[in-house]
Amino acid sequence: MGRILVLEEEEEEEGVKIFIEISIVPIVKFLNYKNKMEEEVKRVNFSDEEKKFLETLIMTKYGKIVDSKKTDDGTKAEKKQAWENLAQEFNAQNLLRKRAPTQLKKYWENIKTRRKKLLTQDKNQRLITGGGPEPTGTWSPEPELDSYIQTQVDTELKFPHDSDHYFLTRNKEPVSVVSENEDILVEEYEDPDFNVDNVAMSSTLIERPRPGRLSTLLIQVGLVLIYF
Repeated sequence: MGRILVLEEEEEEEGVKIFIEISIVPIVKFLNYKNKMEEEVKRVNFSDEEKKFLETLIMTKYGKIVDSKKTDDGTKAEKKQAWENLAQEFNAQNLLRKRAPTQLKKYWENIKTRRKKLLTQDKNQRLITGGGPEPTGTWSPEPELDSYIQTQVDTELKFPHDSDHYFLTRNKEPVSVVSENEDILVEEYEDPDFNVDNVAMSSTLIERPRPGRLSTLLIQVGLVLIYF
């Protein structure tokens, strides 16, 4: 039982303190019970059936929206609505339990993160073994999911920033350049505003040393002597 001070008064002749005793045990029990229930809800894992159905919904219907790399306000609104629609369709299957859009979104992000790590580890192992036998371990390929995730990874690597995307795609015709140190074909893009002749001329003018005062004086004297 706890005591909570509600009002306190002091008089000159006799001190008066008024306390109201309130039992806080039921309140504490209620809060503990609520926290425990929330923790139990968080611990509830997705079943394999739920996982497969969520992956199918995203890969076949909602992926273009929920996995879009755009971040403008319009796209954010579309993503929010897409997750709500996806949750309704997901819960209509009456699988294990009802899932909120935020739960489905978080779980999908976890799936992508784990698969990206596994795909990267598998690729690194293949490079080490020179493309030999598949590395042994906990790796369990999921062809459809892995293909979808790999497409997402390739998009992220190809267009990390919109500005880079614009710079690389503003010129249409690629020029093949072979490195002198490595036999690797590197694709570069021509800039129509870039003139090699103008750059070379500018460099020559900049690098050409200016004549000093003594040199100028000697040249002038020489010209005078030649004239006479």
